[in-house]
Amino acid sequence: MGADIIALIQHLGGPAVVIGHSFSTGSAVVAAAQAPTDVLGIVLIAPFASPPKLNPLLALLAKPVMCSPTLWAMYYRSLYPGTKPADFGGYLAALKANLRQPGRMAAAAAIANPSDDSARASRSRVRCPALIVMGSKDRDFPNPGGEAEAMAAVLAGPAEIALLQGAGHYPHVQLPAETGRALLGFLEQTVHA
Repeated sequence: MGADIIALIQHLGGPAVVIGHSFSTGSAVVAAAQAPTDVLGIVLIAPFASPPKLNPLLALLAKPVMCSPTLWAMYYRSLYPGTKPADFGGYLAALKANLRQPGRMAAAAAIANPSDDSARASRSRVRCPALIVMGSKDRDFPNPGGEAEAMAAVLAGPAEIALLQGAGHYPHVQLPAETGRALLGFLEQTVHA
């Protein structure tokens, strides 16, 4: 996916700032490492600095969840602690319907369990500025702020962290105004530097 990002930037006449969320943050990292003249900066929303460590019960449940649109929807709901967006029910119904289409659940499972070796190996070659956006109540991490700091520490370039209080794994959906302010500030500094 990192190569696809680079190809798109070059096709559109970049350079660009690349934004990735959750598992796709690895693609943004690979693109920045492989094409530093095409990638001005990266925004990593809810990145995994290290592979997720599941307790034994969650590890046992992970496989069935990744095979069932209904179980996935139940898990997905947990990623939004506190207030959910007004259109959350409709979105969740559409997501379940999409995942019931042939091949969709398998594709989601493949993305959620990628071989992350190339992304991890690329981090030390990312010299462009990075913004790491993390929700303070992201249940995918025992310590969301610590996870953001760990990611910032392995990147070679300057990295700033926006820890959004009360948000879960989708801070850009739960707190769009706060996320937008962080992104616009980062873009202003990065694009006009």
